[in-house]
Formats: sequence, C-alpha cells, structure tokens
Amino acid sequence: MSAFTTLTLASCVTTSLSDPNGSGHDQDLSVYELTSEQPGRAVTEADIARSASRGGSLPARGSRILLVQSGAHQPDPELVAACSAYCQPVVWNGQNTNTDDEKKSAGAPAGRRLRLAAAQQGCSHVVVIFGEIQSDSRELPTSILSWVPVAGEILPSERSGTRLLAQAVIMETRSPRYTMISAQPRQQQGLTTAYGASGINGRRAEKLKALAYPELAQQSFR
Repeated sequence: MSAFTTLTLASCVTTSLSDPNGSGHDQDLSVYELTSEQPGRAVTEADIARSASRGGSLPARGSRILLVQSGAHQPDPELVAACSAYCQPVVWNGQNTNTDDEKKSAGAPAGRRLRLAAAQQGCSHVVVIFGEIQSDSRELPTSILSWVPVAGEILPSERSGTRLLAQAVIMETRSPRYTMISAQPRQQQGLTTAYGASGINGRRAEKLKALAYPELAQQSFR
C-alpha cells in the first residue's frame, strides 16, 4: 500500500477543483443537474437499453464549444489554453446559484440552460469540467520525526498528500445526449509543517491541474 493511500484512508478532506483551499463556496454544478439522471430514481431495463444506444458524440477538432468549469465564474486560464489547442472555446460561468429545491428538480435544468447558451453562441457542444481535490496529512511517529527549516526556525514536520480527480461532461447542444471523460488520477505528497500547511494543498492542486487539463482536452475532441 502506498504512503498516499495510507494518508487518504486515515482522514481525507475533499474540496472542489474550483475551491482548492477549501473556502466552501458550494457553487459547483451537479452532474444530475446537467443530465437527465436523478439520484434515487428507480432504474428499469428499458432505461439501460435506451442509454446504451444513445451515447453522445465528441466535438470535432476546430469546432466552437461552450467551456464551463464547475464552481468557477470563469474557467482556469490553463484549462482554456489546453482546450484552445483543439477547439474554439467560448468561456462561460460555471457557478451554481440555484436554490436547494431547484438543484433537486428533475429534467436537467442546468444542462438545458447551458445548452441554450451554447446554441445562442453557435457552439456544437458544452464541455463542463469537474474535479475533486482530496488532501490529507498525518503526524509522523516520534521515532521517525523529521524537522524542516522554515524562516530561520527548525519545525517538526508531517507527511501530507494531495490527489486530483478530474473529469469532463460533454453535452451535445441539440440533444440531451452526453459523454463523460475522466483524466488519470494525479497526486503529490511530501513533508510539510503546521506553519506551511494552509497553502500547500492549494499549490499542489494547481500543479496537478496543469497536468490534468491537457489530458482532458486531448480526450474530449475527435
């Protein structure tokens, strides 16, 4: 078992791709609001058969797409740059301002609104990027306690890890069909101190996003 896995199992804190420092904005879009799927709804064999025959298409390279980052007012510049190598992105607000009742409503309201915006902007698809940042830390046992020099002091350290899970929901503008793409999970770990712990996960997350975005972009276009 890897050290990172051990950290994750011990006590994991999860934040949004658009909120790496855990400020708690709670404005991420839900996959259920983008698609016609609803949690808790009974699933029939007919549902499965219909879904198996209606997978969504991927946008063609060079096409115009509506680019959204869940929870962010604007997509990260690194995400826009990664997608620009394959398409003409029109950036769009990905913050969710719906009430709790609206978030639970059936019929994919957020998805329909984004598809309407895409149609108005002449975009063939909507590409919504989601992500989850998992972070954890643990104190090292006294027998292997290490020390890190920080600002002229020697401080006791702990081992911490950050993992990024990122995916894209790609919706056709003219139909409710969609495709989901996942990037390879990426992680970083190392020693830190209580003095520098507050920002380390955010800095690691930015580095991991810079690696994940090109992979998602490469997979999202045909």
